Amino acid sequence: MKIITLCGSTKFRKEFEEVMTKLTLEGNIVISVGLFGHEINLNMNSQTKRILDKLHFKKIVMSDEIFVINPGGYIGLSTCDEIYYAIANNIPVRYLSDPTKKMKEVYSCGCNCNPRYGHAPSCMEDSYSNETIWIKDN
Repeated sequence: MKIITLCGSTKFRKEFEEVMTKLTLEGNIVISVGLFGHEINLNMNSQTKRILDKLHFKKIVMSDEIFVINPGGYIGLSTCDEIYYAIANNIPVRYLSDPTKKMKEVYSCGCNCNPRYGHAPSCMEDSYSNETIWIKDN
């Protein structure tokens, strides 16, 4: 039995539910997103979104691994941050779809973010409290 946190775009509710069911029936404790922000038209640039992201990072550090919901290889910037956060905390990452398919450049997180932005995960700093949040507490 493992504790597994699901990560990915909340655009993919159906896939989240399918993976949650499968992993639960395999005997795992599955932690998911608190809500599906795309369904309720949550402003993805709001302080509320940032708070939800911070909560999800805390779920990740409680996990034995994360499972990325990435149909067709899609990994957005928030999911990229979650993957980097897991990697920084030595938490294994599994994917629904092979992240290297259909991508020209792939980074250690499996995403293809634009390198002109420095590919720096925003999870390293919490701009609302100036708290560095990406190192796992032991």
